[in-house]
Amino acid sequence: MTEDPGDFTISDIPPDLDDGAWFHGSPRKLDTLAAGSTITRSRRVAEAFSHKPTCLGWEEKGGQLARVCHNGTANGYLYAVDERIGDPDIRHHPNSAYRAGGLEWLTNRPLRLCKIADIPVSDPPCQPDCPRQPKP
Repeated sequence: MTEDPGDFTISDIPPDLDDGAWFHGSPRKLDTLAAGSTITRSRRVAEAFSHKPTCLGWEEKGGQLARVCHNGTANGYLYAVDERIGDPDIRHHPNSAYRAGGLEWLTNRPLRLCKIADIPVSDPPCQPDCPRQPKP
């Protein structure tokens, strides 16, 4: 039986997906993230999303996220959320293709961002054998 992702809270994020901050990746320059946007505690996932991919794939080793690949072609920016976030501020992404809980979250309100890196496209694109079905 699979748990309902809506039942997950911030404290349920697996340690291997928690890089210590909330991240958002985008090819656009931003200072505020709109309500309904996606954030993650995984820096690698946010970096991949910064390239505006239409598919994202990953590989797990030992039950942990080992590799992220994508087919994005845009240079991007990596942002950190620049304010405190609690459970009322976010909800688990209902369409996440990753295991239930922990990877993708939707914001319930606008959030202030701080740019922490320019992310040039350098990651390998998704290959036909990319682990997990690419996610639109």
